[in-house]
Amino acid sequence: MREGVKEFSDWPTIPQLYVGGEFMGGCDIVKEMYDSGELHDALGMDRPALTGDQVAISISAEAEQILRNAQQQQQAQQPDVQLHFGIDAKFQPFLGFGPATGSEVRVQVGDLYFLLDQDSAGRAQGASITVVDSEHGQRLDVDIPAARAAG
Repeated sequence: MREGVKEFSDWPTIPQLYVGGEFMGGCDIVKEMYDSGELHDALGMDRPALTGDQVAISISAEAEQILRNAQQQQQAQQPDVQLHFGIDAKFQPFLGFGPATGSEVRVQVGDLYFLLDQDSAGRAQGASITVVDSEHGQRLDVDIPAARAAG
């Protein structure tokens, strides 16, 4: 069955997305379409469009310093990397570095800029980033009020 799907579309990977019988692409292309809003257009859906000034995130001074230091180290190796903040559908946070795609929401928090995809921006409202002590030393902690509201 899998090989038949690949032959039908002349596309080497699965999953594949078809809209109205038209092949849209594989996973990477569909993700790019989603991030840019093209997938919403293809599905006839409105896409939420938050801007950075509509998303309030707070960060403790200690957490800001840790992230600023990490960003400087990353940018010394790869000048085009940016700090990304994501919150998935299960409200699991992600902080990491990578290039900008151009479709992210740019949120300034203190002296830092976070890049968030539109879905994460919607979930990040009121989030706070702090440093907590754990059995393995200090770690960043992200509190997401929307996770509590979702129950």
